[in-house]
Amino acid sequence: MNLLVFRNPDGKAHFMLERIQRQDPLELEDQWWIRLLSKFRDGYRRLRQRFAYQERMLGHLRQSDRLSIFHARSMHSDQVEQALRKHLQVSYAKHTIWFVIDAS
Repeated sequence: MNLLVFRNPDGKAHFMLERIQRQDPLELEDQWWIRLLSKFRDGYRRLRQRFAYQERMLGHLRQSDRLSIFHARSMHSDQVEQALRKHLQVSYAKHTIWFVIDAS
């Protein structure tokens, strides 16, 4: 999985995953229940598109076993690593708070 890192004019880092489009193997099957299952999956994918991009990105990162990070030469790799770790820590803290709120 490839992670692209951009910096806006005020210096804040933004992260974007490289999108790889694959055809669902279930769409190739000819059986009606397989097509039905494929439609359910497609509906779920459309629902996920309503989530904030950063939330979807974190979900994809969770499933990745390898990550390549690409950034501009003007950004030092230590800065990129620190910004990514900070982003992950903030997201973890936010999800922990919402977990406690939802559990009560």
